[in-house]
Amino acid sequence: MFIGPLEKAAPWSTDGIQGIYRFLQRAWRLFHTGDEEDEVFCAPATGAGTEDQRRLTARTIVGVGDDLEAMRFNTAISKLMVFSRDVTRDAPLPMESAEVFVLLLAPMAPHLAEELWSLLGHADSLAQESWPEADESLLIEEEITLIVQVNGKKRGEIRVPADVTKEIAEERALAVENVQKSLDGRQTKKVILVPGRLVNIVG
Repeated sequence: MFIGPLEKAAPWSTDGIQGIYRFLQRAWRLFHTGDEEDEVFCAPATGAGTEDQRRLTARTIVGVGDDLEAMRFNTAISKLMVFSRDVTRDAPLPMESAEVFVLLLAPMAPHLAEELWSLLGHADSLAQESWPEADESLLIEEEITLIVQVNGKKRGEIRVPADVTKEIAEERALAVENVQKSLDGRQTKKVILVPGRLVNIVG
């Protein structure tokens, strides 16, 4: 399922198996502490977690759901990999995100997901559960990251409001230290804003 799009031919290789195995190990470790010999189940924190965790969970629900509908299993798995990597970056795994992750994992790794679902305290099979629904208010990005370039070469990044104007984006970009070093006192000839992606300063 992870080797590539089902409609495209791809050479079979065992190289990808290690990557998937590491992902499943990471998924297991989200719920456990200790090494293999004395690992212990670690219950997720109660509640929905931080805003970043809730946003990541909402995006993952939508992304995995859309990918499965289109039978893009490889990209659905990639989104679960990103989730398992990032969800505990700044805070412990919250229960709501944990349950969503297990439900999203189930179509790809049903036996592992059932085991985790049971460990989370559910007596019934997760097959009886509804597909999770994303809170649409969490899908609206309040801030985005724009790449800042000088003459087409990356010199930094800036965080700006999602609806940032060209004037504010230009002001923030010109304040980046590496941008000033690259310009070396030259006046800017033109500033190109590619909405949602980058600011390119020509100078």
